[in-house]
Amino acid sequence: MAFPEIQSSILCEAVRQEEGGKLSILGFRGILPNLELAISEKPKTFVLLNILGPHEGGTFMMSAVLRDPRGEITAAPSNTLLTLQTVPREQGAFIATNFGEVVIDKEGSYTFEITADNNLVIKQMFSAFRPLS
Repeated sequence: MAFPEIQSSILCEAVRQEEGGKLSILGFRGILPNLELAISEKPKTFVLLNILGPHEGGTFMMSAVLRDPRGEITAAPSNTLLTLQTVPREQGAFIATNFGEVVIDKEGSYTFEITADNNLVIKQMFSAFRPLS
């Protein structure tokens, strides 16, 4: 079973499922890959929300890392067993990966990598810059 196509990736602080199936995105930071964040010594909470296209159901062992511009792992949430239900053509679904408190303290490109059953399914980048004084 192949992992569903990723249609969009959003970086935010939290995601909450509301009554009636609505989704609330809290602390919206931007849409990847066209995202730039200012370098900060203060930790920021990162949740990567991935919007999935229509797909067949399946169960996948998921793992994720966030790499800094040097390729070093900045955050790595624990592996998760994910079970997806079949989603028909007119609907979509999402998965949210919580990276916890992350410090973005280097200029350059940071990379989110998410694997399903040891196959890379998401590789999204954002840029970090030093703000002007």
